[in-house]
Amino acid sequence: MSGIVGSRLNIRGSGLVGSLGTDGQVLSSSGAGASAVYEDAGGFDVSSITDATALGAEPATTDEMVLSDAGTLKRMDMKYIYNEPLFRVTKSSAQDVARLTTTKWLPDTEQVDSGGAFGSNKFTVPTGMDGTYWFVWKLDFANMDADEYMITYVYKNGALDVQGSHKKYIGGDGIEGGEGQTNGHHVMVLAADDYIELYVRHVCDLDPTQVEAKGWWAGFRMIGG
Repeated sequence: MSGIVGSRLNIRGSGLVGSLGTDGQVLSSSGAGASAVYEDAGGFDVSSITDATALGAEPATTDEMVLSDAGTLKRMDMKYIYNEPLFRVTKSSAQDVARLTTTKWLPDTEQVDSGGAFGSNKFTVPTGMDGTYWFVWKLDFANMDADEYMITYVYKNGALDVQGSHKKYIGGDGIEGGEGQTNGHHVMVLAADDYIELYVRHVCDLDPTQVEAKGWWAGFRMIGG
């Protein structure tokens, strides 16, 4: 007779296979020829990965890890625990900035641009990467006179968000063609599709000579912000 008999599972001609288990147990066997029995289901533990192939490299942003979300196991892309998106752009050639004119700063080189978030001279938050972002910049300027200085501005979605520091030239008193630096940093809470741009303004009431601005700008998403 085969099938379930009382509280036991039996197959014709095979003898006892196993007793019925309880809720949460699974039918298992220790190997060929051994009786199958109901046992507590095995969980996910270190033995599940001990013999697995080692990655041996920094995980890609699309690689996944397993974690417990309030007791429920879930898989998660590594990008969510990286400080990404991340960018750093530079401008090695001089950009002319006319006096008393707020001008968008135009980098010419992308040194880092994880996820392609920087383009058209602006940083745009990718879908699913809402959060707190940190931006930092340093610009060099030249052709400044004694009464001139440079201001930097951070624009969000086409409107001024914050004014950065302004610095005067560092040439000697009365010397034209002075050089200097302006730098700053700014923390912003951003949502998908928000875009950020860097602007500069050359303040001069005396001399219409254009100012040259070059340097770098960087930013990234802060984990846990």
